Amino acid sequence: MKAASRSLQCGTRVRVTNKNNGKSVEVVVNDYGPTRSDRMFDVTYAAAVQLDFIDQGLIDCKIETI
Repeated sequence: MKAASRSLQCGTRVRVTNKNNGKSVEVVVNDYGPTRSDRMFDVTYAAAVQLDFIDQGLIDCKIETI
């Protein structure tokens, strides 16, 4: 699964944890983004499904490099 980040380099492996339900997923940063200044990290649809936030769109999450 993939992600986009403005602060992490491409190829960085990251664990994203949904703080609302404790679900986590590992992703690889492969793009620069998001373009909106009020967001710091984007994940693919597949990662959002695993994190269980498709209907919410945005979540409070913990991001850890691994």
